[in-house]
Amino acid sequence: MGMEYTLRPATNDDFEFLLRLRAAALGPYVAHIWGWNDDDQRQRFARAFDPAHYQIVHQREALGGEALGAIEVEQREHETHLVNIALLPRHQGKGVGTALIRSVIARADADNVPVTLQVFKINPARHLYERLGFVVTGETATHYQMRRPVSGRDQ
Repeated sequence: MGMEYTLRPATNDDFEFLLRLRAAALGPYVAHIWGWNDDDQRQRFARAFDPAHYQIVHQREALGGEALGAIEVEQREHETHLVNIALLPRHQGKGVGTALIRSVIARADADNVPVTLQVFKINPARHLYERLGFVVTGETATHYQMRRPVSGRDQ
């Protein structure tokens, strides 16, 4: 079983953590595709930042309570969109991301809607999404769009 975690709503005080998380989890892909500039990334993130969109993933308090990452889910009219899931690199591969995605899937299945997301083509997380029932439904120059039907079935 993976590491136990809790979720809490993000606040404005989480800005620096979320920016560091973005750099750690997505920075290598952004750098490979477009190049990474700290000042530009800070400005872009600040313009788009709304703490109401994020939940911070913490290790269970009994285990230290450390912030591990964040998840951003958008409930749309006919789908649940996994906007972003990011874990600090030292917490990746321990089952937390899988558990988070499974909880998003369970809620979407209960709501009878599919889950959608997009992932950088060079991000190996694509394989995790495929193991969880997502299929590629489209692509851009840099990303795959993926969808997981309700209960793993086509609609």
